[in-house]
Amino acid sequence: MARETADEITLPSWPTSAPPPHEEALAALDVRSRLDTGRASFDEVWPPDATVDAWIEAALIDAALACTNAGEPKVTAAHARTLVVQAKRGFGWGNSEHRVPVQARAAAVAALVGEWDLVAKALGGRPLARTVVASKTYDGLGGLVRHVATAARHGLGEEVCRAALVAFAKGPACEPALLFALARLALEGAGGHPRSEVPTRFSALLDDRVATPRARPRAAPIDDPRVSIFERFMSALSDEEARAELLEWQSYVRELPAGRSFDTLVTRWVSHAWLLGMDAEVAALMPVLSQLRPASTGSEPTAALVFLAMLGHPVDDWRAQLLRELRPFKTPRKVTTLRRYRWSTAAAAVALAAGDTALVKTLTPGPKKERFQPGKSFGDEPRSVLRYFALAIDAGASQADVQKAWLELLATRVPDDGDRSRTGGAWGWTSLCCLAFAYFHVIGGAAEQDVLHLLRRTLRGETLV
Repeated sequence: MARETADEITLPSWPTSAPPPHEEALAALDVRSRLDTGRASFDEVWPPDATVDAWIEAALIDAALACTNAGEPKVTAAHARTLVVQAKRGFGWGNSEHRVPVQARAAAVAALVGEWDLVAKALGGRPLARTVVASKTYDGLGGLVRHVATAARHGLGEEVCRAALVAFAKGPACEPALLFALARLALEGAGGHPRSEVPTRFSALLDDRVATPRARPRAAPIDDPRVSIFERFMSALSDEEARAELLEWQSYVRELPAGRSFDTLVTRWVSHAWLLGMDAEVAALMPVLSQLRPASTGSEPTAALVFLAMLGHPVDDWRAQLLRELRPFKTPRKVTTLRRYRWSTAAAAVALAAGDTALVKTLTPGPKKERFQPGKSFGDEPRSVLRYFALAIDAGASQADVQKAWLELLATRVPDDGDRSRTGGAWGWTSLCCLAFAYFHVIGGAAEQDVLHLLRRTLRGETLV
């Protein structure tokens, strides 16, 4: 990057005429993002490393041109997901010294489109934090991208990114396209400024003569969790398309023969239907549900026994039975399988409801000798909340000790059974019900059959007495 003195940074100049030279790479990336990988050749699915590098560079330049040309970015979440998958697979980049920077650049692209789960996946799987140290600088791209992405996700202000970006801009590894993309994240995401103002604010952001704040910024607290939760779930609990789809699947559940497994598809239907207020439909299928075999399929544990207890039809000694069924999933091979196929979040939720806190800790990220600290929160990171609840159960904590984490998760994330971008898999309706079982029954002491009612009232913003 050109600069007149050590203390003066000259902004890169970006082309404003169409078509930009990166359009061809973006077009190729778009084709790859829509590729049917099941029918494609190996070379089509995994192109050379130079091709992927060009795609990432083009995506970063597109982010800059969206500011200078006042146009809409062409890069989408689908493109970001393709880049992260390519970078994580690592073909052609050799050892980690070359592969990790590529993954960091892909993570920056994911951050630009707001795919925070993809950012964490690209950077190794550890969820983004809730705060950053404003004065911290980084030798590697991974820490730098994580820092700026964390600030952008939680709106911590562009000032907390200044020190890290100035150090990167003055360092030998500075890349103009990546620097501009990170500056856009800091200004538009963390600072909340309009995209059109990013170029003019760029110089001020990189002026290291401006004092960096010493405060440790944090995400804004939720003023009224009850109202925030109602607003977050209002659309989901009145979703007519989801209701119509559940009515179509009702016939599938009704026609299941006795002795068939009470699998994850059935628990997904029950949890979503109940929380949408389809009590009559669930009650009508109880004779069928009670005749199904509430056992794990072998690939992942099922929450069938937990749901039967919550629906008022518990199996005798069901908790001990579920703990026995969870034993096979503690082997290293099974744990690896759950993570590989992105079932670890759902499996951890079932284990939490059963009281198998050791398995929860195995399936969720965190230090081995972690101690429970009351009153913590983790935003919309369900895996962190599942682990926190496991620590709370082991410590004999009260419901008040974990209430902040519980309410903040509800206020910031709605379950989506079809979402697979999150590391560990989707945060689905079944997993939410299992977490509610731990919150209301295991920790709070409520009756098993009251859990679903309490959860639904919570999601509707009602005050619980």
